[in-house]
Amino acid sequence: GETRYFHEMNALWNSVNLAIAGIGYFSITGQDPSSWDLATSFQKHQSFQKILLFNAGLDLGYIAGGLYLTERAKRNGVNQERLRGFGKSIMLQGGFLFVFDLVNYFIASSRDGGLHLMLGATSNGIGMTVLW
Repeated sequence: GETRYFHEMNALWNSVNLAIAGIGYFSITGQDPSSWDLATSFQKHQSFQKILLFNAGLDLGYIAGGLYLTERAKRNGVNQERLRGFGKSIMLQGGFLFVFDLVNYFIASSRDGGLHLMLGATSNGIGMTVLW
């Protein structure tokens, strides 16, 4: 019944997560972070934060989609158990990913302080401060 569909969607969802993680892993194995200059490191850090916030927005969309499926399950003439099971699974996965992305965003943004202190701009130009 509903429980079967819940677990089926979890398996499908996590298969996609595994594929995404594998692609991400293999895409970074060829990179050498020690070859990056400060500007490149800062740009990649900022890009990572933007990706996390974008993903958090997508996660809210997943939760809304799950709510839609559970609401749609109330209609006659549809496979109510499948819609409820899929909807609950999607809400659970979206909720977890939302928390995961926000926690990682706040962890990453807490590391911004040192980067902002190292780069500075004045009316005379751009400078870098080295603290030790």
